[in-house]
Amino acid sequence: MLSGIGRLALATAFPREYAEILGATQDESVRRAEETARFGLDHAQLSAELLQDWGLPDIFHQAVRHHESPADSPFDAGSRAQALTLALHFAARVGGLLNLDAAQRWEKVPSLYQAAAQIGLEDHEVPPLVERVIEQWRDWGQELRLPTRDFSDIKLLLTSPPEPNGDDPMAALVVLPMRVALVARDAKRLRALADTLDAMGLRVELATDPENALKRLNELQIDVMIVELPDSGEVSAHDLRDLRACESARQAYCIALIPAEAEAGVARLMLAGAADYLLRDHTEAALLARLNAAQRVMTLQSAVRAERESAIRSSGDWARSNRRLLREALTDPLTQVHNRRYGLDRFAQEWSFAQHNGTPLSCLMLDVDHFKRVNDRYGHETGDLVLTQVARLIERNCRKDDVVFRYGGEEFCVVGPNTGEREAVQLGERIVEAMRAARFGEDSRHFAVTMSIGVATRVEADREPEHLIARADKALYAAKAAGRDRVVATGRS
Repeated sequence: MLSGIGRLALATAFPREYAEILGATQDESVRRAEETARFGLDHAQLSAELLQDWGLPDIFHQAVRHHESPADSPFDAGSRAQALTLALHFAARVGGLLNLDAAQRWEKVPSLYQAAAQIGLEDHEVPPLVERVIEQWRDWGQELRLPTRDFSDIKLLLTSPPEPNGDDPMAALVVLPMRVALVARDAKRLRALADTLDAMGLRVELATDPENALKRLNELQIDVMIVELPDSGEVSAHDLRDLRACESARQAYCIALIPAEAEAGVARLMLAGAADYLLRDHTEAALLARLNAAQRVMTLQSAVRAERESAIRSSGDWARSNRRLLREALTDPLTQVHNRRYGLDRFAQEWSFAQHNGTPLSCLMLDVDHFKRVNDRYGHETGDLVLTQVARLIERNCRKDDVVFRYGGEEFCVVGPNTGEREAVQLGERIVEAMRAARFGEDSRHFAVTMSIGVATRVEADREPEHLIARADKALYAAKAAGRDRVVATGRS
């Protein structure tokens, strides 16, 4: 919500001018350009400035500043700032989708999936996530006593193409095989129309009442639905809406079969879900024309569906690729714990949080004792195995919120959020004791390895995260000088 606070600020300060911008276009890039032209900055920049003034950590207001155009952000790939920016971008796409009417939503679906892929969400994960957002949106609306829109079509929107709008120049010369459902109470008319459709090579399903029609529609994949109606009044429109409420019927091309005197009110039926109409005393040429129109629409729907499914499949592949690349960018390739780049980035974020909230923060620097001897005696391959085993041991003995990363060589670092010196020393002692009890190397050549740990806890004199790391490193050297295989904290011997 805070990422969009700039919109509220502009609407409050310039209600008339901003209403003009919102009403002029739905294109966000055009809106932002107009905001900048009129007010000197756009809503995203204003949101970021407000968050900065309110003292929120840099990562939040920087992500808000760039989340609508993440490709232009200055953040390194794989950084937490970039991850938060992309997450906000996806959230904005979801919000934007839900704020549009059904006709406008469709064209936004591919970009929604692309935004999801950037944060590693695959195509099958998007619809349930959006549905959860809608549920929470409704809950908030009830809590705040605000009206919420109907999103009953959202599942269909994310899995099927929309109803087409406008005319299309494509023309089909023949009617291709389609499955047609006939819904008519007049059995004689039903049979005659079915015979005509059979002669055209179409597969026909018959129903003499709406209840039977709904059952058949749910069982079959219908392409075209021809529904006989007594008139174009409100009762007929209501019956047609009920019929179209069935998911299979929503995807079918619907033709209303009406008497000639009902033609004047056919617009009501079109609004109720009919795509076209046919008079009861129609000619075979008129029927063929309607079926050709249905065929053209279905061809377009198939093309749109194929293009959309291709885009979604591509977004799924992209999501998996992004997730893998992100994991590789933030992971030490040997030990598979977080690498120094990720660790220092997280350290900076935890530092900012501790500084703003007055909570303790501790740093542990860990070094494998006499690691050179391991390489010299057992070889570098075994040395690499030992480092991997040590990394697993450190992770097992740390808490869920601790940040473990390889600092370099045989040196590791643990950042302890909300951790005072006493708790940090206890954590270090637990790791040292686990090292003493463990054996390393290959199964047939196990040997003991020990570890030295230096601990430092943030104090007022520490102005930057690097100062805390330097003090923890100094304590580590003190532990080595005192005989190794121990924990030393700054101020302790």
